[in-house]
Amino acid sequence: HSRIQGIVIKALYLVGPNSLGVFGDGVIRPRMYLLDTSKSNPQPPKLLKEWSFNPEEAMPLRAKKRTAMGWGYRFDLLWGDEFNLVGKEIRMIVTFERADGTVCHSNKKDYRVPTSAQ
Repeated sequence: HSRIQGIVIKALYLVGPNSLGVFGDGVIRPRMYLLDTSKSNPQPPKLLKEWSFNPEEAMPLRAKKRTAMGWGYRFDLLWGDEFNLVGKEIRMIVTFERADGTVCHSNKKDYRVPTSAQ
């Protein structure tokens, strides 16, 4: 493929005791938004895609070795041919819905999708 078809989140840490990453017992939901970069009439970010990983689905995505930041996850999030985002700006936000119902949100991360696969 000559078009970008996904994004990799290499290190997602759910903060636990001592501010170190731990494996979670809830649902991890990465969300991808399209950002409007027009100067004249900017619109709010538009949700394009949401992925969902319960603890069983996230198990194979867990790190194999503990780092100085603790235990984390790696997600290869594909959108395939569903969207043509070449040259567009996207925002990624990950939420974690804990087993007790508490929802935690990551900081937002904005990216410009490259014009071709590297």
